[in-house]
Amino acid sequence: MNPFFQNQTRKKFYLRLLSQTPSLGIPAQKRKPPKTSLQTVFRYVLAPTVGGFLSWLLISALRSGQKRLYFLSRDGYLFYRGAKLLCSLLHLPIECRYLYGSRYALRFPLLHQNKASALSFLFGETQGLTAHMIFRRAKLTPLQEKAVLKRLSLPFSPFLPLSPSQRKLLYRRLKNCGLFFACLNRHSTRAFAALSGYLRKEGLLDDVSFAVVDSGWNGSVQKDLWEILRLLGRKRPVYGYYFGLYRIPKGVSHAFYHSYLFGPENGFWKKVWFGHNLFEAIFTAPYGITLGYRKGGGGFVPYGKAVSPKKAAFLKTAGEEIDAYLRLFARYHALCPARIPKERKTIAALLFLLCFFPTHSEAKQLGALSFSEGILDEKSRPLAPKLSKKELKSGYLIPSIRKRAGLFSYPFKESLWYPGSAAICQRPVFKHLFHYALFRTARQLRLGLQARLESRGDPS
Repeated sequence: MNPFFQNQTRKKFYLRLLSQTPSLGIPAQKRKPPKTSLQTVFRYVLAPTVGGFLSWLLISALRSGQKRLYFLSRDGYLFYRGAKLLCSLLHLPIECRYLYGSRYALRFPLLHQNKASALSFLFGETQGLTAHMIFRRAKLTPLQEKAVLKRLSLPFSPFLPLSPSQRKLLYRRLKNCGLFFACLNRHSTRAFAALSGYLRKEGLLDDVSFAVVDSGWNGSVQKDLWEILRLLGRKRPVYGYYFGLYRIPKGVSHAFYHSYLFGPENGFWKKVWFGHNLFEAIFTAPYGITLGYRKGGGGFVPYGKAVSPKKAAFLKTAGEEIDAYLRLFARYHALCPARIPKERKTIAALLFLLCFFPTHSEAKQLGALSFSEGILDEKSRPLAPKLSKKELKSGYLIPSIRKRAGLFSYPFKESLWYPGSAAICQRPVFKHLFHYALFRTARQLRLGLQARLESRGDPS
């Protein structure tokens, strides 16, 4: 095995990077040396990442006069725990709260307001999307689904994955199906009332300046939340702090969106190598996705899915490791704005190694974490499955272009964390990662060009 991918060599790389930034390195080195590769990742990569991000977050919140921070579930769970601990240890005048929600729980209550927007959301990209999954997202009952299917007269099974042509056909027929929208609007209106009750109970309509905190990527949850609060009468804007942002929604002001590692207009190469699926699989909560809200406990409470015992055990360990690090972090680290650029640079280097060049052991353990790109966490699967050489080559630039153009008939198994699958395969790792980097670079160039063209007509 290449020494670069061996655990002991990797540990030395991590320690060398941390030693260059004492504010991050001292708390990590004050603890007993890790015994396993997973402990090494927790102590030398993930915990310092949380410490650096929270340092930037709390300094930014104090500077802008934010009195309250709402950490959005589930990505904000470990950050919430850490921020609450640091605010207590450092006696900071910031109230940290946790807001149960999800892209689905906050978006579904708005679907009755716009037919085109509703269909766009329900048809959101998911590998293996079926008509039945779309009806589930619309919260149709079995009887309602049966009635709608009768009206649609589809020439294919609602339980089989949609081909591009079937997807277009279903979209057209649903667009003109009054029964479908009657059912959808009824469920969405009820969901809006329940969500409104929950947000009131959690103080989001209080006359106080607050911001939301999330992992990020496109900032759509903040936009949906602000839209809902405006409908409920809130006058003050909603600010957002994120670990990273690839882009922000159309029609919003950049002034309300703040990011740490990379933003819509900076951090090109970080966007190329960063593994947001891996990040989300690690920084999550010990419970499943929030599906909505219902009456209970003297008001409205969230409800959702459960999480596997294995994932819960992983997150328990992660939480304990991060808490132990942050207690030392608070002892040796006073919040200092001048340190932020150096800390950010070190964290970027640590995450670069983990995200794009994981060791075989790191890839095997973290790659086994389950993850879903679906709106309702449909079809959850391991982050980094073991792929054949042919399947790994499908992640190269030219095969990726052909695959997305529908020119491949071979049913490739795809990885949600390609570098992890490449590391598990072992040989030739660098060759696979080089070609995957070409694909990611081309993709980021295309997305960047697309964003610039869209922003020309955006007054914000």
